[in-house]
Amino acid sequence: MPNQLWLRIEPEKAINSADAESLQVRVSYEISIQTEDKQNDSHPASDIIRLDRHASAESKLEPVLLSKPIHARLESRQGQELADLGEIDTGPGKKGEPVTLVIPAESLKHALERNNPEQQPVLERSGRFVTLGQVDRRFDDYSLSVDLIDTEAKYQAISSLLAQNADNGTNARSAEVA
Repeated sequence: MPNQLWLRIEPEKAINSADAESLQVRVSYEISIQTEDKQNDSHPASDIIRLDRHASAESKLEPVLLSKPIHARLESRQGQELADLGEIDTGPGKKGEPVTLVIPAESLKHALERNNPEQQPVLERSGRFVTLGQVDRRFDDYSLSVDLIDTEAKYQAISSLLAQNADNGTNARSAEVA
């Protein structure tokens, strides 16, 4: 039985878009590992296959257990799952032939839609951090982030980070300062 899978990924409908290059397919499968006592044991594994501008790709997965389910998900390059592509039919792969995974047109259309989140207020400041007495220390690679503590969840998170009890009377919430 072969322990490799030639996988061909292609869209249901032809596409030619640079935005498709921002997508990838994560393939989850199992591999066989021999334990110290010479027993075969299966362990989960995954591989990421990046798509080209035509939303297609080819890859060889090796080693892979073709007797176990192989699952595919469409993701952004940041790893955000955009669509579940389901289980891959490995029938042809067991004969050594390439297996084709077709990305549904609706899933691809949804993945390529622009997501314009609502505008968040941003405080832009620049400055220079200096540590007195240590002139050689530089902070060029550091950044300082600021956020309003305007929800109870943020207040609880800050209290937890500062190891303060929320009920001890030290309520310096930004909402009360305004």
